[in-house]
Amino acid sequence: VQCARAFCTELSLEDLRQMDGVGYASWLDLRTHELQRCFPRRAQKWGPARKALNIFIRSIAYTAPLAVEYGLEHILPYLEVPLDRDVGTRLRKEREGAILPAWKSIASLTEARSQDFQAVACRVARRMSVHRADLDVFYWRA
Repeated sequence: VQCARAFCTELSLEDLRQMDGVGYASWLDLRTHELQRCFPRRAQKWGPARKALNIFIRSIAYTAPLAVEYGLEHILPYLEVPLDRDVGTRLRKEREGAILPAWKSIASLTEARSQDFQAVACRVARRMSVHRADLDVFYWRA
């Protein structure tokens, strides 16, 4: 957790100001790999790094003063839902998620498997008329 906090404090929010969906996805992929390498040797897992970044970016994008200062409102549609056991399990129960494999763990989450879950999350969010990043709030409250 300390590694992720230190890493996030060094991120430039200016980088996000003019990004489109493709640019944001590339930026997030690069930052995920950078954060992963910052973790202690045995903890260098892709899944926890991605989850930490998704939580951090969503938090700043929804913090009004930061969102206004750095022009982050436009990235809301591109944000991913932070994946974990609860979100993965609930996505599988959605009609759009019938094809998803059983959730294993955040530590075993790979980039390819994350893309599968995020694609389903995108379809579910569209049906619910919410941002994909907000799905965990719905699932947590249920």
